[in-house]
Amino acid sequence: MARTRKPLALAKSETSETPGAWLTHRCGAKWRGPSRAHCGACHRTFGGVTGFDKHRKNGVCLDPTTIGLVLSTAWDYEIWTLPVDEDTEQEWKEMKNVHDQPVLF
Repeated sequence: MARTRKPLALAKSETSETPGAWLTHRCGAKWRGPSRAHCGACHRTFGGVTGFDKHRKNGVCLDPTTIGLVLSTAWDYEIWTLPVDEDTEQEWKEMKNVHDQPVLF
């Protein structure tokens, strides 16, 4: 008997009418915000396209720590970003409380 697979799908909002709603992937990862980039191969979530593109070379995922990305502690989920200073990280934490979504570069 052939195995049935879930169809590939883009990340989807739990409620499309709710701004800042959680986005999920079939791997179980959750994140918020339109600037995020989730890799369907290694299942890491990045602050934006820059970090995502940096971690993919010739169709292979690179370990984010080996290419200078850091795991941000500002969010309730794992997100890999370019390094920032402590003041910026603190600003993100404060923005999270107000907006739950800063813009990451």
